[in-house]
Amino acid sequence: TFGGVSVDLDLTGTPVLAHPLGCDVAAAVQGKSGYLYLYDTTNLAAGPVNAYVFTPSSFRGINQGNPAFSPLTGLFYAAVASAVAGGVEPAPGMVAIQACNGVSSIAWSAAFGPDSTVANAPRGAPTVTAGGVVLTASPCLLDGNGGCTGTTGSYGGALWALDASSGALLNGGNPIITTPSAIRMGTVVDGDWVYLYDMNGDLYGFTLDPNFLAIQDKFRRAKRLQRPSPWR
Repeated sequence: TFGGVSVDLDLTGTPVLAHPLGCDVAAAVQGKSGYLYLYDTTNLAAGPVNAYVFTPSSFRGINQGNPAFSPLTGLFYAAVASAVAGGVEPAPGMVAIQACNGVSSIAWSAAFGPDSTVANAPRGAPTVTAGGVVLTASPCLLDGNGGCTGTTGSYGGALWALDASSGALLNGGNPIITTPSAIRMGTVVDGDWVYLYDMNGDLYGFTLDPNFLAIQDKFRRAKRLQRPSPWR
């Protein structure tokens, strides 16, 4: 069933537990197999109740877990790293999944960013803000494929913002920030501030509030730069 180095298809994150209104507690996990699995936590021994394939299996971890869940919308969110024959979504981007008591369906899908198998680089784990915005990362190629242009090297990273209810791309359909290297992990949101780091080990911080300047912190170079908010 799985290709690539089939002995290295471990899960790439911890299970995400969610309790949608009127439903039992569900768990969602992703891994290098390219699948997202949904479990009924009252009967884990029965195995997953649903599974979605979002990328070919790859030991390189181009489909980084975890998914995310929003109590505001009652939806799970998962990155689609690659167009894949037989997958539920043919275009790379993101899907939102409605899941309740063993029954699930795709609530919406959005296409953005290049195919991760082409870039050989991961999608980042999504994060949902309390205000209903999903933040997630994709590779960013020098040729601009997938709606963003990389900055240096063979690829960079791009952070995208989507409406958690509809999947509409925010910021005019453009990334809100691009980085010189890929963004593997999920962002951290603290009030109006967002923090992320790329595979160069550089940490970025910017504000969702356009009244403040964003600060980019590069620990490796111990350098501070004042930048306008990417949301303007």
